[in-house]
Amino acid sequence: MISHIDAVGTFSAEWHKIHKIRSNVFVIIAETPGVLILQFRNRLFIKMKPSVIIYIAILFVICFVAVPANAQKAEGRLFSVTLNNGLSFASNGGYLGGNVDIASSTNYMAGGSIQYAVSPEWSIEGSLQSGTFTNKFAIDPDFRNKFLTISFRGIGHLNHLLDLNWSKADIINPYVTFGMGFIRSSIEAEDFDANDFGLNFMAGPGASFFLNNWTDLFIQYDFHFPGTDLLDSFSDESGSDKYAILKAGVRINFGKGNQRHPSWPQPQYRERDEFFADKTETVSEKETEEKEEETIPKEPEAEKTDYLGWLTDFSRFYSDMQTSSELLKSTRNRLEELRAERAAELEAEKREQRIAEQQKNEVLTENVPDGQYIQIRSIANRREAISYRLSVIGDLEGLLQNPSEQVLITPFGQTFRILIGPFQNYSQARNAQTVIPGKYEGSFIITYPRQSDVSAAAVTPVSEPEPEPEPQPEPEPEQPVRPVMEESPAAVITENVPNGQYIQIRSIGNRREAVDYRSAVVLKLSGVIDNPEERVVITPFRQTFRILIGPFQSVTEARNVQRRTSNLYQGAFVITYPRQGG
Repeated sequence: MISHIDAVGTFSAEWHKIHKIRSNVFVIIAETPGVLILQFRNRLFIKMKPSVIIYIAILFVICFVAVPANAQKAEGRLFSVTLNNGLSFASNGGYLGGNVDIASSTNYMAGGSIQYAVSPEWSIEGSLQSGTFTNKFAIDPDFRNKFLTISFRGIGHLNHLLDLNWSKADIINPYVTFGMGFIRSSIEAEDFDANDFGLNFMAGPGASFFLNNWTDLFIQYDFHFPGTDLLDSFSDESGSDKYAILKAGVRINFGKGNQRHPSWPQPQYRERDEFFADKTETVSEKETEEKEEETIPKEPEAEKTDYLGWLTDFSRFYSDMQTSSELLKSTRNRLEELRAERAAELEAEKREQRIAEQQKNEVLTENVPDGQYIQIRSIANRREAISYRLSVIGDLEGLLQNPSEQVLITPFGQTFRILIGPFQNYSQARNAQTVIPGKYEGSFIITYPRQSDVSAAAVTPVSEPEPEPEPQPEPEPEQPVRPVMEESPAAVITENVPNGQYIQIRSIGNRREAVDYRSAVVLKLSGVIDNPEERVVITPFRQTFRILIGPFQSVTEARNVQRRTSNLYQGAFVITYPRQGG
């Protein structure tokens, strides 16, 4: 492993020129191609790439130049204090969950910050976070890293930045954060203990939820780009480690008692006064109009019609009642039609389920005809096996003459075998195996009838038995064929695995399938690793058989071979023997 101090020492061999630029804070001690190294008070070394310097410059311009120049004046509760808890993620497979060499468990973290609202659109924040990284898998080297981060960020409130005038703007305010700071790590590993210190960059989205003028809730996701490769106690040439934090907490706002945080819409008192002013003007205008109407003399006929007004109102009411009755009757009829349609749909669904159940039974082949077959997979669930058979038929369209009849499902114990065949001889089966798509690279050729399968299934229906070895048919001389293993399956089983590091590529429940799979692995690794015939082993583990590549002298050597074979066996991982409790 290469520690942080060793990494700086490695760069010393590549220094090109020494500078004498000094101040009371730091000294620029060296410059390498594309990397600037700073020494703080003769104790702290920090490596800065040009992209990092550009990032710092952009952050400075946004926070201290562009934001104050273009932002509105902030009013309300300007100062805030936040408290938060959450989880840290550092995996070695995904991106949103971080990217490290040795995967870390999901661990608890806590922190807090102080915020100041520069404008309704922008705030600045000083944050402190603390957490722990530990190895996730028992097969990986043990380590524990207690880290502490100090960061300075800019917060952009999207409701104001994007002018999101939506119905929930009073209670939900999405935002984005970005910034930089420092991370200090205290690492405890199997073979060394060390303290590491470096730059840390972060960015991520979040959302705050309004409770009252002085309290908000928030949830936030941060992705961190630290300038160190020692978070997991392991350093190589793959680049700096990355990790993520998902946290939630409360924000307490300080300021004037009748106002909110500037990121929320403020109460519009002026608009309310204007509303009441408009209402007062409307009432005055109405009173003036009524006085003018009183001065106009009314005609006698108009007074007579006023006595018949109740009859007109009753006629209108009766008409509305009739309309409502007709609407209710129409609604009732429509509900009856919908109920009948739904009953017909349920009956059709039941009929389709019965037909589908019959079809499921029809696609299962209990008695497989004699001949050679290509077994491509064994599945425990019948519905999944039927679905997988349909996808195989689609893949083989145009490659075989009649794939819908040649792809079979046959039950075996509590599993279902997916077969392609039958073929008259081994050569025909081998030729068909060479033209099927590459995603069926684990397929192998078997012969039916299999007497061992019949007897074993009758004796032990709970788990797939270990069939006796059977001779493979001799291939035709004019066709190139894959070598067939002549020794018995027991001859390639390694009971006592030598100590060392191994790459486990698969675990198989059937002994014969494990032996055939090993033969395919040996062929694929020819030219990739030295002596694959001796380094690909099978070892029993409970009711399964592990396929291993090794042994290797160290984890680094095993990981190098794993990377070279990752395109062949994507699910492979490094394992250590002897196994405690294995």
